[in-house]
Amino acid sequence: MASGQSEDLSSRLLRESQDHIESVKAGATRKKGRGFTGEYSRYSGPGDSDRRSGGSGPIPEHSIEGWIVFVTGIHEEAGEEDLYDVFGEQGVVKNLHLNMDRRTGFIKGYAMVQYETFVEAESAIANLDRSELHGKEIRVSWAFVKPPQSSHRSDTARNIIRSSRRVMQDDEF
Repeated sequence: MASGQSEDLSSRLLRESQDHIESVKAGATRKKGRGFTGEYSRYSGPGDSDRRSGGSGPIPEHSIEGWIVFVTGIHEEAGEEDLYDVFGEQGVVKNLHLNMDRRTGFIKGYAMVQYETFVEAESAIANLDRSELHGKEIRVSWAFVKPPQSSHRSDTARNIIRSSRRVMQDDEF
């Protein structure tokens, strides 16, 4: 009699666990990759992608280490200290890379400046682009950008395919 009750109890527990497993499976959907819930956005927050892209241009891309701006047109006799002073006014400079020409000993004319926040990097671009450093105009822009998202590219591709089909048809006659 005890064995009959234990079999009954074990079969009931087995059935309940299988029912529980089936209910969990029924509620679950297969989701792959990051961001499948739609809650996380790389560009959410005070500087969302519309503001960053200006609505139509390339979208700045965040690097692993921070927000990096690319500086060109630097005078050959400018030094790292000069750049730290100028770009430090816009925010805390995390890192600055200034390439030197080993043959001449002068800098190559470009640098990469890294900021912690988007706001600091954006401020540097807005305030220092086309400014002067040692009497020479410098250009400041984003180092990494994504192309703007638009359906124009796909429309252009469709138009090219259509026009090539027309040309092929005209050649056949």
